[in-house]
Amino acid sequence: MNRHISALMLERYRLGEITEEESKLVEDELASNPILRSRCESLDESDRELRRLYPRLPERNMFHKRGFMLSLCAAALLVCMLVPAVYLMRGYLTKVPLMISSVDVSGPDRLK
Repeated sequence: MNRHISALMLERYRLGEITEEESKLVEDELASNPILRSRCESLDESDRELRRLYPRLPERNMFHKRGFMLSLCAAALLVCMLVPAVYLMRGYLTKVPLMISSVDVSGPDRLK
């Protein structure tokens, strides 16, 4: 049974991104269609060539970036915690003198 398998479907099959039913369809077509097998082998060769030209970056670079992002998030969290605390303390400190000055000293019980 000759069905048309698109390049996208073939690529998704190679990446394992299709359903079982679609996978079975592609495997049946690969078994019976030499042109489709040739296309799949061509994609494999293209992938090997790309991996040869552009090797993966060493893992230490990922950890370095991850550490930088972690420290950046920690600094942002610290700022988010300090700003409201400073704001509240500023409001508290401005109210304290008002409470002290609101004591009535004009009555008979004055401090000497």
